[in-house]
Amino acid sequence: MSKKIRILQLIINIINPVYFKFISIKKNLSLNLLFIFIGFLVGNLFGNFLIKIRQFLNLDILIILVILFLMEILNSTIYLKKNKNFLFFLKKATDFKEIKLFINLNYFKIGILLGFFIDAFKVGS
Repeated sequence: MSKKIRILQLIINIINPVYFKFISIKKNLSLNLLFIFIGFLVGNLFGNFLIKIRQFLNLDILIILVILFLMEILNSTIYLKKNKNFLFFLKKATDFKEIKLFINLNYFKIGILLGFFIDAFKVGS
């Protein structure tokens, strides 16, 4: 009898986190998709924005390096380990995964990268 209870408890321990994860995804799904679609639009329109950005920076490689640098800073803030320092020298003040702004910026970044990826196929064909 106790083996059935242990197995049931093990199944409940596995199913509960998955269920709560789906509930949290369902709660924020529309806002997350909005930021992905806006990022996708910005990524696809990047070629049009590039003409205006070239007035500030002459070299295209500098523009790409600035964009990659900003995305890597965002990645380092969101996926920061608990015992590491923020940006290599600042102490971590808070958990960035809990801040909605960083979560929404991460979905925006995913949309931008997806837009770049799709736009690269358009340029290549």
